[in-house]
Amino acid sequence: MSEIIVKASDLCVDFDIRSRAFGKPDRLSAVRNANFEIRRGETFGLVGESGCGKSTLAGALAHFVPISSGELELNGVRLTKNSPKADWNKARHGVQMIFQDPFGSLNPRFQVWQLISEPMLLAGEDDEKLLYERAVELLGLVGLSEKDAGRNIFEFSGGQRQRIAIARALSVNPEFIICDEPTSALDVSVHSQICNLLLDLQEKYSLTYLFITHNLALVRHLTDRMAVMYMGQIVETGSTDEIFDSYAKDGGESLHPYTRALLSAIPEVYPTPGRERIILEGEVSSPINAGDSCRFAPRCRYCREECKSAPIAGREIGKDHVTCCPYFG
Repeated sequence: MSEIIVKASDLCVDFDIRSRAFGKPDRLSAVRNANFEIRRGETFGLVGESGCGKSTLAGALAHFVPISSGELELNGVRLTKNSPKADWNKARHGVQMIFQDPFGSLNPRFQVWQLISEPMLLAGEDDEKLLYERAVELLGLVGLSEKDAGRNIFEFSGGQRQRIAIARALSVNPEFIICDEPTSALDVSVHSQICNLLLDLQEKYSLTYLFITHNLALVRHLTDRMAVMYMGQIVETGSTDEIFDSYAKDGGESLHPYTRALLSAIPEVYPTPGRERIILEGEVSSPINAGDSCRFAPRCRYCREECKSAPIAGREIGKDHVTCCPYFG
């Protein structure tokens, strides 16, 4: 089994929000008891509805967002809420992030070579000639050229900006890159270009990716393993092939009900006869002052009374396949 580069154990991210003048503030539970592992050299997919906490979880892994409880093991360093800043800095060395919006994540006041070399500058490198040469080298890796180094970011298209963002992420030789919906703000015509570039760079530099997306076709194509998230809770993890093949074989009878609903929404060029399109009904549960019970229960057709009160727990239903529903698998 490959080395584990990221491991989350009951990881929680909460935010205090004041809804009253006096008394204890309400708690918004953005990520609740997340458990998963990411292995060196693989692409790990994270899928779920908008607002379910995917980007917040990514921010916690990069320490943009503080964790509230639980444990995170990152690059061999064990981290908790109370870990000293030095431990976080050590663990974050070798972690970079590619953001969703290349129009907002790149400073328009900088020239391209300055944008790409900025992480190196922050890491302590101050030789301007070396910074420029490294930026030019990375521009070549992502399909651009030296003539682009002195240009400003507003002169580029969305796909070119994302290539520059990828080059910036590579500047400090990371081992683990968080890709937070890197293609969602781009035209469909450049999706495959960016995805193929990421795959080529992964093969060349043995990179590990966390790939966050709404596009389940991309998940099937790019990822080795995946996790499904609903309202801050990871409800299923497993091999991407196993999860998709299980749905294709028997409609996903062994999968979590929410995973089945997601997979049923994938459009087909030639619809499968008898395939059920699962329509989720009911109200979305509130993440404010929420407990540890299943948050999908109000919309689940299989919900039982104990689902609304008992804490969810992962249950292994196959090799490296865990679901948090006790009634399936």
